[in-house]
Amino acid sequence: MWFKITVIILLIGVIFMAHGQPDYGMYSLAKTIYHMTDMGELAARLGSICTFDRRGDVVFLDDFESGLGSWQKIAGGTGSDAVISADNARNGFLSCKMTTGSDGTKLIRLARYLPLPVYSAFGVEFSVAISPFAITGYLTGDILVYDGVNVNKFMIKYDLADQNLYMYDSAGAWVDMAMPYELQRYTYLFHTIKLVGDFSTDRWKRVIVDNFTVDLSGYAVYTAASAGNPMMEVNIILHTDDDANRYVYLDDFIITQNEP
Repeated sequence: MWFKITVIILLIGVIFMAHGQPDYGMYSLAKTIYHMTDMGELAARLGSICTFDRRGDVVFLDDFESGLGSWQKIAGGTGSDAVISADNARNGFLSCKMTTGSDGTKLIRLARYLPLPVYSAFGVEFSVAISPFAITGYLTGDILVYDGVNVNKFMIKYDLADQNLYMYDSAGAWVDMAMPYELQRYTYLFHTIKLVGDFSTDRWKRVIVDNFTVDLSGYAVYTAASAGNPMMEVNIILHTDDDANRYVYLDDFIITQNEP
């Protein structure tokens, strides 16, 4: 009888025994260091360029240390070009110097293409250092998704003349996002911009510029008919109104999915 009771008690103890982490490894008491439990922080400390906004799962990233082989370059006008430059960089040694044409369409465009992804909230993050010249024109970033019938366009624009930030709404109009300050123009100062849109709901989520965040969840995406084959396209475009070659430095480009 007592033997049976003892066995039952032991079985109950095994069933309800706590199964936590062992008292060694990263959960053990440390006297001289702090253990690392955030893998995003670990990646940042090991040199990842994902240090600004760490939300979302990375689909593609480029620090331009390996050239422009991942990009299509579309020039517009005399002197228009995009080249790898050692003049400055946000991280590492190199960045991409984007120079507009001095005539014609007066722009330079970099395009990145990906297969049509599983729909989720996507983000595009990039950093730019704006030349100190009194540039007029604009810098735009966009995410375009073609599904074979329509194209959805998440687009933002930084106006280099009035130095305001705009988003492209569902009616095809540019909406001022009322930035509280202008972006300092200095060749060695990189500003980081991130736009996030949800392709599963066809709605915006947010735009971040440095420490300024705008909640855009109340806006639907712009949609137009398009017979283009299903794919995802991301563009960075610099355009000037001046009859001169104007430039910015582009660095640390990141595409993410599954954004919260």
